[in-house]
Amino acid sequence: MNLLNRFLPKKKDSTKLYIEALEALLEGDVENAILKLKDLVQYDTNNIRAYLRLGDIFRENQKAEQALKIHQSLILRKRLSKALQSEIYMSLAKDYFELKKFEKVKFYLLEILKIDKKNLNALNFILDVYILQEKWDEGIKVLKKIEKINGLSTSKEQSELIINKAKESEEKKLFNDAIKFYEKSISIDSSNFLSHLKIGNIHEKNKNLNHALDEWIIYAKKSSKDGKEIYGKIEKILFELGRFGEIEEFYNNLLKIDSENFYALLGLSNILISKGEFDKCLSLIDDLVYEKNNSIYLELLKIKVHLKKKKEDKLLSIIDNLFTILKN
Repeated sequence: MNLLNRFLPKKKDSTKLYIEALEALLEGDVENAILKLKDLVQYDTNNIRAYLRLGDIFRENQKAEQALKIHQSLILRKRLSKALQSEIYMSLAKDYFELKKFEKVKFYLLEILKIDKKNLNALNFILDVYILQEKWDEGIKVLKKIEKINGLSTSKEQSELIINKAKESEEKKLFNDAIKFYEKSISIDSSNFLSHLKIGNIHEKNKNLNHALDEWIIYAKKSSKDGKEIYGKIEKILFELGRFGEIEEFYNNLLKIDSENFYALLGLSNILISKGEFDKCLSLIDDLVYEKNNSIYLELLKIKVHLKKKKEDKLLSIIDNLFTILKN
């Protein structure tokens, strides 16, 4: 009997084959990994994970159709655990995603969620699909589920999806709906300053200048870095509406929020120069502390004031300061 055993084929170690296949993958030897996995599934037809990995490798190497055939064959297996069923459904969802068959992707992801409604991988995947399909309401529902499961806020992500709904409404010229969506996005995420700008722009299109101003001023105050793009429009409309005193007040308020806001200082300086309040303007500039990279602009602003004031002797001193700054 022992003599006969010597001539029988040696029993293969399925675990060893699987490890060798994974090692080949790690080394970037995809062809060798495929050969070992094919060898393994021929020897051990019940090794579901080997089939799964083989299919995944095909998909990752732009062979989604081959991957799909392998993964589809696994659905027919009986007595699969819930965990294995979920793995198979996830692989199928990924296959169909590569093939851009998104309804099939959602079908298998929903199958996973029937097994485990708290499966975050499936929820995040289906969220990506909804966003890709521009189904914002469905995406928001998924975000709320994710938030409930992991306890982490998804307010920013929800706000972004609502902004997309607002943009769609704008494109369709449904401006009232767009405003409602932008307002909702702000209520969900108060740090969403851009929606104030968007609401203001819609009001401007509809000639509701007072409402436009209200929104733009909020945007300018909350977004000191990007808000400068709107300063000129705010000043222009306040002037057109005869609200002259509010222009100076607007720039003063911005400087209270951020004393290093050079564009607000520039706007306020122009107002003071136009009123002939040169000394007040120079005092304002000298009282505020700025970062070094703004110093040149600060000195140039002083030159502008003195030119208006016609104080040539002061100009020489400022020019000397500029040379010192440039040397440093």
